Amino acid sequence: MTRTDDITTNSDYRANQSETHARLRETGRPVFLTNRGKPEAVLLSPEAYDNLLEEVELLESLKTIRQSEREFAEGKGVDAREALREILAERGLTLDR
Repeated sequence: MTRTDDITTNSDYRANQSETHARLRETGRPVFLTNRGKPEAVLLSPEAYDNLLEEVELLESLKTIRQSEREFAEGKGVDAREALREILAERGLTLDR
């Protein structure tokens, strides 16, 4: 949830960068910068940014898993050993010893 004290103008940010960064570190909440009343940028702590990226990666993985499950249910699946043999064959390798 965005709080009004998490929103600041670019002018106020430039004049009070140290205080804004301190608030960002203390609260962990993003700071929204505006220009002429319109959103222009969002400041995140490195930790919040990393957490956000991890969430995105997790959601992308779940999306891929769900797509794979749908394809498998539709009979589009390929046996893992056969898929591996095909990949290796493309590279001139073999799974068999």
